[in-house]
Amino acid sequence: MVATALFCHSHALLSVGDYTGAEELVRRSAAIRRAHHGENSMGYVDTLLTLAFLVLRQERLEESKELLDRVRTILTSQASGFSANAWEDLVRMEAQWYFQSGDYDQAENSYLEALEKHKAKYTGPAPSTPDYLYRLGRCAVRRGNEHLAKERFDKALQLLQEDPSSSLMAAIQTELDALE
Repeated sequence: MVATALFCHSHALLSVGDYTGAEELVRRSAAIRRAHHGENSMGYVDTLLTLAFLVLRQERLEESKELLDRVRTILTSQASGFSANAWEDLVRMEAQWYFQSGDYDQAENSYLEALEKHKAKYTGPAPSTPDYLYRLGRCAVRRGNEHLAKERFDKALQLLQEDPSSSLMAAIQTELDALE
């Protein structure tokens, strides 16, 4: 219960940009979850992924990569014990790591893999597809493929027509404007 409270409070700090404070709480939550539930618990894995995100946001690439590798080791050793969500979250975080590291080809490959894992969970349209298309469009921009970037951004905008208030819609429009 304490670990969950710390974890939830870290999200409040994260929402106001206090990555250092959020990181401290997530580290405490991870220690508690590991001690009480072991390394192979979903709560511990989620906490490590959040920690990897926080250190990545603070541009500590090596430490973030070590955390992601640790999560991959845990998920691989317990392949049947973790949900498709855990694998999707890991691959999406790895894609973010590659993107921030400047490896846009690998970032794109990882985003495509995460998108496939995401779509496999749904029988109809997958709700986060526009976000993935936005991220894939950004990879295409960084790789210099403006045509592919525009295709991805346009497809994401089409899918977002149901929610015109989405902040993602504004971010995509900003990227498209920059391409012109």
